[in-house]
Amino acid sequence: MASNPEPDPPAQAAVVPDRREEFRQMTVRLVAKLRTSEREELCLVRNLSSRGLTAHVYSAIEVDSAVTFEFASGVTIPARVVWQRDSVMGVQFAERTDPALILSVRERFPDAPAPRAPRVELNIGATARVNMVHRPITLNNISQGGARVAVEEPVDVREKLTLLIDGLPPLTGQVRWSRGGVAGLAFLSPVPFDILAQWLPMVQRPPESG
Repeated sequence: MASNPEPDPPAQAAVVPDRREEFRQMTVRLVAKLRTSEREELCLVRNLSSRGLTAHVYSAIEVDSAVTFEFASGVTIPARVVWQRDSVMGVQFAERTDPALILSVRERFPDAPAPRAPRVELNIGATARVNMVHRPITLNNISQGGARVAVEEPVDVREKLTLLIDGLPPLTGQVRWSRGGVAGLAFLSPVPFDILAQWLPMVQRPPESG
């Protein structure tokens, strides 16, 4: 009797990498600092994946421009603008990035400093009202929650003052630290995001020639 031939080994399926995780997007509402070659401003990230993001922006940025995003988690990511339609922009990250790392480093590193609102660096003149006295200052940076200012006259810690800045409502804050002619303020009420985000591109716009 002829022996039964051994069954052929099962055909191996081709290994196809699962890219669903790579391109899966999550919907978020995340404030970030957007840095271009000319300025810094704020944006609102709407969709996020390991490869890129879409964001609501408040100025026109040319396609293929190099940009950098800085998040409250402390993560900074270089990227390239792929498209912009009206006030929505899509970018591709320079390298694949774990969205969980962007959203929060405190989950991975519990001892990390608490995240704070992104601060935009500036150098513009303004006025501070202290006890009904107006003093000239220079606004060094600003966020929704506070600011750093250069002052000609020292201010005391815990002193309250009001910043009078062209294009913004009066911003009252308390001095948290003061040294070497520079002071840090914490606003008593956060600056509404839309107001601050729309103001930043205008105040940093280059002067028109001619």
